Amino acid sequence: MQYGTSDWQDWVLGEGKATIHIRAAYDAGVFDTADAHSNGLSEVVLGNAIKKLSLPQDEIEVMTDVYGVVGCTPDERPPDPDVRPDRLGYVNLRVLSRKHNFVSIKKSLVYFNYFGTETPFEETVQNIHDVVQASYVGNIGKSSC
Repeated sequence: MQYGTSDWQDWVLGEGKATIHIRAAYDAGVFDTADAHSNGLSEVVLGNAIKKLSLPQDEIEVMTDVYGVVGCTPDERPPDPDVRPDRLGYVNLRVLSRKHNFVSIKKSLVYFNYFGTETPFEETVQNIHDVVQASYVGNIGKSSC
């Protein structure tokens, strides 16, 4: 689900079209988004649509990928992929760092799309264990190998 502002990426749906799309996703039974989509605005649009459509929150599963770079404003474009984001000040706003994991998880349910090389595998697994132990999430998942 790629909602938010087209100022972030041209293909992103604004709130009006997103609400129609979200209704169809609800009927299909799943929501899949990422905290990096429009730098968090995607999840805000999803929440607004759920409220506007009076969808039963206890029946909704939202999966949020927490790997990508999250900028400070919804329209901030992603950094050039040839430049390491940590060199641009995104040290704790990306990948599977402990801080990024906990901040993201406290805001939503989460799944891990893939494991990266920037964060040691053992740290990622410990992070998953810790967020489950802290009761921030009841279910976790992995979508890619």
